[in-house]
Amino acid sequence: MVPITELSAGDCFSSNAEQTVATIAGSCGTPHLYQVLSIAPSELGEDFPGEEALTAEADARCAADFAGLGSDATAGLTALHLVPSEASWAEGDRDLACLVASSDGAELTGSHVPAGS
Repeated sequence: MVPITELSAGDCFSSNAEQTVATIAGSCGTPHLYQVLSIAPSELGEDFPGEEALTAEADARCAADFAGLGSDATAGLTALHLVPSEASWAEGDRDLACLVASSDGAELTGSHVPAGS
C-alpha cells in the first residue's frame, strides 16, 4: 500500500474509498480497479486554485488523454481523475492523475494503457 500521490503512469491499483491509499497490483494481470493513464502537474499556478478549477483542468486533460487511446481501446472503460486536495497542495502535490476504470465498476485484468503513455 502506498499513498495515492506516489502512483506512476501505467500502475494498476485498487484503493480505499477515500482514494488516499493505493494497493498496487503486482502486475496488471492481477485484478485491479484502476490503471493510471497519465500524471502531470497542474498548470494553475502556485496558490491553491480550488477543487472546482482543478477538476475542470483534470476533466479536459483526462478526456483528451482517454480519447487518444482510440475507441477500440476504450470500449467498456471510463475515464476518471484524481486531483490534489487543499491539504496535499500545501504539501507540494500538484499532480493531476488520469485513470481508466471499467464502465460497470468491475475489476480489470491486464493493461489498458499503451506502453510509454
